[in-house]
Formats: sequence, C-alpha cells, structure tokens
Amino acid sequence: MITPEYGPRIRFRALLLNRDAKSTGPRDFNPCENCSQPCRKACPIKAFKNTIYSAKALGQSILPGINGTYDRVSCNIKMEKDIDEAATMISANEKQQQEVRQLINEFEKSHIKTPNGDQNFNYCVRYCRKCELSCPVGMA
Repeated sequence: MITPEYGPRIRFRALLLNRDAKSTGPRDFNPCENCSQPCRKACPIKAFKNTIYSAKALGQSILPGINGTYDRVSCNIKMEKDIDEAATMISANEKQQQEVRQLINEFEKSHIKTPNGDQNFNYCVRYCRKCELSCPVGMA
C-alpha cells in the first residue's frame, strides 16, 4: 500500500471494528506512474526482477508489484535471514538463539510471549526495507 502522505511507510497489523465501514472507493492516485522505480533498483535480492503473478492466474487486475513482478517468497526468505541475524547478535549460544527466534516469530504472529522471571526482553530485527525506504512518495 502506498499513500500520498506517507508513501509505503505504513504497516497494517489488524483493524478491528464493531461497525460497518463504508468504502470510499478507489482513489485516482498512481504513485508509480512516470517513476524511475528506485524501489526495484534498491532490492538486494532482485525480488522485482521477474513476472511472478498474472491477472488471469489470480483472477484480478490488482497484482503484487503493480504488474505482477514482486517475488514475495524471495522477500520472505530474506526476512527470515534478517531474523536469524538478529538472534545471532543477541546471543552466541545456539540454544538461546533458537529461543530468541521462537520469541521473535511468536511476536511477529501477534502472540507476544515474555520470558520467565524479571528479565526485560528486547530485540530489533533490521528487516531490509530497501525498496520501501527508497520510494520518494510521501517524503515531502
């Protein structure tokens, strides 16, 4: 999702409403039109290189990467490596790294688990985000 105000720098986790929400309909906003595509150039794993999805196969015209050229699987593999890197930085002990990975994965799945005892558990996964951060939309 890209907004005029914030570009791609918005994260949806969940939206819960106890009432009906009316759609405002599509906006006449195409941020990628006439763009030099710095996001595609910034990707270290070339997740935008090949056409992965087609409108016919998905049964819709709204495709990942605007035209079906976003390889979500490769991007997810990169994010898993980012989690491994964070776990390695937190602990040199393999058993503790596994525990950290599990905690991170549980947190990412919105099931926050805190360790036993009075310890404060903090972590920082530095996900790549190069595509997102290179997008000029919403930077003003």
